[in-house]
Formats: sequence, C-alpha cells, structure tokens
Amino acid sequence: MINEHGVVGQVAYVGAHNSRVLLLTDPTHAVPVQVMRNDIRVIASGRGTTAYIGLDNIPSSTDIKVGDKLVTSGLGGVFPEGYPVGTVTEFSFDNKRPFAQVTATTAVKFDRLRYLLLVWPTPEKADNAPSDRPMSQSSSEQENPPSDSAPSSGSEGESP
Repeated sequence: MINEHGVVGQVAYVGAHNSRVLLLTDPTHAVPVQVMRNDIRVIASGRGTTAYIGLDNIPSSTDIKVGDKLVTSGLGGVFPEGYPVGTVTEFSFDNKRPFAQVTATTAVKFDRLRYLLLVWPTPEKADNAPSDRPMSQSSSEQENPPSDSAPSSGSEGESP
C-alpha cells in the first residue's frame, strides 16, 4: 500500500467489509530497501513511532550517510522496486556495540494520510507461453499473416 509520497505498509488481513494494514512504522514490520546513492541493500524495520524507521545489523564500515534516500529493493516480492521509503537522518557507531545505529525518517507522513493506493503483483507471462493463435497455421503464415489492404507480391492481378 502506497500514497503519493511512498510506502505506507502492507495489507495483513482482508475481510468481506474491511481490511487491516500493517504500517511501515509498526515494530513487527520490516521491508527490504536499498540506498539510492550506491544500491546497498538493507532491512528497514518499524520503531513504533509515526515518523521513524531503523536500519538493523549495519556494520560501521557500511557506506551509508545522513541524507541518503531509501527505496524499496524489490527483494522478497512484496514491494516492487523503487518506491520511496525514507531518508537517513542518523548514523552513529559506538565501539561497544557490534553494529551502527541508523535511523531514517519515513517518506510518508503517517499523521496526514488521506488517499491510498493498493499495489499487488501481476503474474508475468512466460516467454514460452502458448499463443492464442490456432495450431493449424503453418509457420510462414504465423510470421507473415495475410492482409487484405496490403498489395500482393505476386504477378497475379497486377497491371503494368
């Protein structure tokens, strides 16, 4: 589920008259993202606030900087690639901890949601999927189907 600014969350339950959405900021929600500047892929997870998400298990040597834009990576198939998720606002590292603390603000303002758009995957056609053409046509007819408006290439019916 998205709005005009980016990812809002994903539908967790669908009923006959209502649905439930797990928001991006929910502590139990995580989404694979990538940094726009260098395509580093990480996992962003909710922190329970309406404005912040966190990036977990980031080594201190990772090339992530304050101001980096985060977008969905497409991994896992839940979210298509390229939808805005947030912007890195803090990158801090303490030698006593194994990983850096990375925080990002969400692209969506969750206290001002108005219109939402549902996005779901469509099955892709396989390259070798059978076509809708009848099997009785020869291969030359399939490559060059007859046309009523095109002039024929033969000498029959042509005038000099």
